[in-house]
Amino acid sequence: MSQEPKSHSSTPSLRRVLEILALYPWLVFVGIISLLLLIATNALTPQLFRWGIDRGISENNLDVVFKCSLLLVLAAVGRGIFSFGQNFCAESVSQNVAYRLRNQVFSKTQNLSLSYYKNTSSGQLLTRITSDVEQIRTFIGTTLLQVTSGLITLITSSVIVFTMNWKLALITLTAIPIAGFY
Repeated sequence: MSQEPKSHSSTPSLRRVLEILALYPWLVFVGIISLLLLIATNALTPQLFRWGIDRGISENNLDVVFKCSLLLVLAAVGRGIFSFGQNFCAESVSQNVAYRLRNQVFSKTQNLSLSYYKNTSSGQLLTRITSDVEQIRTFIGTTLLQVTSGLITLITSSVIVFTMNWKLALITLTAIPIAGFY
């Protein structure tokens, strides 16, 4: 009988990945702050347009139009900086986690029995290892970030719409569970 590695549930594996993730607190912190600032800047931009149109163009107040234009340019620069910070930190963390996982997998494969290697092709083993580590790296660097960003953006947008017009907010937000279902 071959001695295959024991199959574990995803919870210990996720815990192990999160423990590795905790080794990089500053990158995670800067990434989260960049994400929050990016979402805040994206939420602020339509309000700046509203202010520029309602108070500037409608009232023929060029001072407000100039200030709004300047703030919109600053918001665009901020979006670029915050987006870079978020992406840089997410990619750095995901690459570091993948590096540590590869080293852990290498150490584990060093201790497997010869009968395991006799019954398992090296190509299959390498493909599994490479694929699994890459999926975890992609999850940390992209998927986790997108899900977090989407949830925070949904909450932020909901709060803004509720403060502007609660009736419109109720009508708009009823479509979200339907869209989430499909």
